Amino acid sequence: MHVHIEAHVAGSFKRRCRASGYRSVEGEKAAVRTYDVKAIRTRFDGLSTRANESLGSFNKSSLGIGRYVVGKSPWERHNNGDELLIVTDGHVSIEVLEGDGSSNQFMIDEGSLFVVPQGRWHQLTATANVNIMYASPSEDGVERTREHPFGN
Repeated sequence: MHVHIEAHVAGSFKRRCRASGYRSVEGEKAAVRTYDVKAIRTRFDGLSTRANESLGSFNKSSLGIGRYVVGKSPWERHNNGDELLIVTDGHVSIEVLEGDGSSNQFMIDEGSLFVVPQGRWHQLTATANVNIMYASPSEDGVERTREHPFGN
C-alpha cells in the first residue's frame, strides 16, 4: 500500500503527487513525500516489540504507523483534538470512557477506521500483534496513565 498525498497548493488548486513533487501556480516546489506503508508493515512483521514510525504531520496532527504487541496500551486522552486510527493489519479492541465513567468497547478489524473523540479516555487491547496508522493531535494536549482514569 502506498500513501498518496493530496494537498492544496496556492489556494484551491490541487495537484497529484508525482516523482517531481508539487508545483504551485508560481512554479515553486513544495515539500512532498510519499511513504511505502507496505514496506513499513513488512519491516514491522519481524518485530516482537512495540514500534513506531513517524510519517510526518498533517495540519496540527502527527501521522504515523505503530506496531502494537499483545497486551494493553496505557490509557490516554487527547484534549486538543480527535485521534484517527486505521487498522492496517490484525484487529484491536478499543475501550472508550464516557464522562460519567461508563465505557464502550469497540472491535476494530483490519481495514477499519476509528475516530476517538477529543477529550475521551481510551485504551487499546491487542490479542495478537496489530499495525495501526494514526493521526494524533500534538503531544502537548495528551494525558497518559497506566491506572484506570476513574479508579475502577
